[in-house]
Amino acid sequence: MKKTKVTISFFAALIAAITVATPLFLHAAKAADITETAKTYLTGNGTNAGTNTDGSSRNVGAGDIEKNYSTYTFLDIRLDELYNAGHIAGSYHVVYGEQLAEKIKYLPLDKPIVVVSNDGQLGWQVTGALNTVFAADGIDTKVISWQGGYTTEGIAADKISTEATALPDAANALTDAGLKLFSDYIGGLKNANYPNFIVNEAETWKVINGIYNKKKEFTDKYIVVFLPAFKGTYVGEFNDSILRIDYGGTEGAAKLTGLDKSKIILVACGSGQTSDNVVGSLRVAGFNAYSVANGWGGNKGEITGNTKQGGISAYDAAQVAAGKKALFSENVDTSIRNKKNWIPLVVVGGVVVVAGVVTLIILLNKKKKKAN
Repeated sequence: MKKTKVTISFFAALIAAITVATPLFLHAAKAADITETAKTYLTGNGTNAGTNTDGSSRNVGAGDIEKNYSTYTFLDIRLDELYNAGHIAGSYHVVYGEQLAEKIKYLPLDKPIVVVSNDGQLGWQVTGALNTVFAADGIDTKVISWQGGYTTEGIAADKISTEATALPDAANALTDAGLKLFSDYIGGLKNANYPNFIVNEAETWKVINGIYNKKKEFTDKYIVVFLPAFKGTYVGEFNDSILRIDYGGTEGAAKLTGLDKSKIILVACGSGQTSDNVVGSLRVAGFNAYSVANGWGGNKGEITGNTKQGGISAYDAAQVAAGKKALFSENVDTSIRNKKNWIPLVVVGGVVVVAGVVTLIILLNKKKKKAN
């Protein structure tokens, strides 16, 4: 009888263990799957970060929109007042945020979707997020960002309207799993460290400066990723918390999806748009990633826009050819760093000078006394 009870208890415990472990196993498997999906997306066509595996572009300009207007579905995520003042005729309007999570299931998927934002950054982010969600959900509709954001320049007047277009009543092919992936991405806005998953330049510099000075509250908490931009200009690797990752290929995609999910990841490109695309995909895959507003390069080649505040200069192709450079180099206005390095030397030097003068005065006084 005891043996029977032990056997029953053993099987009961085994069943309980399987019941608990199975959801955890499935969750881990799904997490691994979506990370692989993001990796595939971030690989692009293997050479170009702005293209899909089939070579099609992930962004379009006004010229392409004017020429191929009828081949696209337009999703305008700008604020109400901007959309109402004028938009691409026939575009569906859903403001970025909770509304987008609620209404994305009604967006038609029969054409490539062009995401329209104000300056291109949020458009690129939604492009990365939706492409990753669609890929995980088995949907082959491509999502494209309007490069640089909405403009009427180059667009014929008959393609601009102030009349709203209602979304269809029928739901699209997105599954519950796909909807949850996108809802979780949008839901992360509530507890985000930075609004709209975009970190400003001043905060970025604060983090970089903290890492440079080896402060644990920064080195343990953050990773800063610099993506190459503008014909090979880049900043070199500094340490495990500040990285340069080539985006647009298997190696770069593997590095991006291999980052520590427990850390806050700040991603910077040249203008802020490519980094948003990366961030959208990474966030769907469960990374706590943020895009640096306006990028690290642009035409200025600095994060803050003012090197006196500690800007980081981009390196030109000649410097790249000469070999990897440290993140903080002679090409950077290092006023913040130099203050910290030189202050102790100035203080010590001052003490030595004062001590020398005092000693000299004492010796001269002794000499006078002896002479008297």
